[in-house]
Amino acid sequence: MGRVSEVSRNWPDNGVTNAADTNTYYNDIETQSGAIDGGNVRTEGVDTRNFVVDAQIKWAGSQENDAEFPLGLTPLPGGANYGNYSDDSVREHPVNHNFSGISSTVPGVGTKMIVGGPAGIALLTNDVIRVKWTAQIFKVRPATTNTAGFIPRLNMHSSDLITTTARADGATDGSGVGEWCYLLYPKVNVTSNALNDADFGSISDRNLYFAAVADPSVVVPGTGGALNAAASFPHVSVVPMCELCQGSSEDNPGYTYYATGDNMATSGVRRPITIHGSITLVANAGMTLYGIQLYASGVWRMTATASNAQLYLEDVECAPTLSRFGVSQTIVISSAQISAIIHKNSYSP
Repeated sequence: MGRVSEVSRNWPDNGVTNAADTNTYYNDIETQSGAIDGGNVRTEGVDTRNFVVDAQIKWAGSQENDAEFPLGLTPLPGGANYGNYSDDSVREHPVNHNFSGISSTVPGVGTKMIVGGPAGIALLTNDVIRVKWTAQIFKVRPATTNTAGFIPRLNMHSSDLITTTARADGATDGSGVGEWCYLLYPKVNVTSNALNDADFGSISDRNLYFAAVADPSVVVPGTGGALNAAASFPHVSVVPMCELCQGSSEDNPGYTYYATGDNMATSGVRRPITIHGSITLVANAGMTLYGIQLYASGVWRMTATASNAQLYLEDVECAPTLSRFGVSQTIVISSAQISAIIHKNSYSP
């Protein structure tokens, strides 16, 4: 058990309630190096720990963007539309739109959660951080236009589903339904309370996980780089994009979107869908945690090398008239939320 070091093992027995003595006693409980357990109750009289909110918890908080879009909303807010690498050359986006769908880099807006105020929260080795996130995928949609100036259509004719015909970029992975997705994941800031987007890093790069995890932001775009089946990404939520359905032409393709914010119930599988995720982090060293933010990845596609399945970041747009058979698809996120609880010295390998 943790050893409470006060001279008296119990409350002062002089019958006088003294604020200084009480504060010293509780501070001693909070800062002891071991876990408080039944032994403390028996031998030290530590029987009022539930009255101390932070005896075992250093910090808890949440961040919501408060965005709720009505079905059929047009036009869709530009800041809530998260693009892809093939069309806008951005590999990942912080989920940073506010309640009206306007992008912001201000701490405390979108999902950029401030942890512990300007001073942050000082973490010690074996402190545990439990992170949860939720995002409502309001709509899956094609990009507005491609480089040829046309509204892009997915190359989804039946002859192109899971095909071995070479793409213009030399890949042979086809354009099958279920072969592409978006990724959502948290990143952490242990650098500065300014909470600049550039200072957020992966949980393993910032020494906050048991082992190395795949970082989607550093994978080389296109089939030259991939997240293979052996990659560890327990911190990632997968956003499904499409579902196979009957279709025979470019204007009537063989798929339907998983999520649509249209006000017609028949235009999507479930209209908006909600994606959840969570992970338990562990501080492997002392550091200060200033913030946590949710990120969206862009379109990832499935391919194969030998017998291994792989995901790669799509870098080719969908422009069949230009013999480009990539994916030009984006997601619109409405409400998004991230939360965390930091537990003191509670990890035991």
